[in-house]
Amino acid sequence: GVQTCALPIFGLVLSLLEMDLVEDAAKTTAFGELSTSNRKKVELIILQKRGVQEFDRKNWDMAISYFDELERLGGLNRDLDILRAQSYRNLGQFSKSRQEFKRLDGEIITSSDSN
Repeated sequence: GVQTCALPIFGLVLSLLEMDLVEDAAKTTAFGELSTSNRKKVELIILQKRGVQEFDRKNWDMAISYFDELERLGGLNRDLDILRAQSYRNLGQFSKSRQEFKRLDGEIITSSDSN
């Protein structure tokens, strides 16, 4: 059943992701039996890795798309948010980039004020 098959598939997918075999991990996830929570974890990691790959390839529009989807799903961390702001800057969308960096800067001030 799902329980007996799900854990080995989850381990395999995590191993593939650790080796940066993102497409293989995505295919295994698509056809493998995973629990809902493990599927969500894996999908977030896949989106993160794809976003960084597109950023590294200087494919700014695609990187932004992945980072936007991560934000929508609650999986966008600060480092990836910075890459998104840099992607906007690299596309010449300076006001959007500035807006992102200001929001990030405001989050630092807000979080340090609460200490």
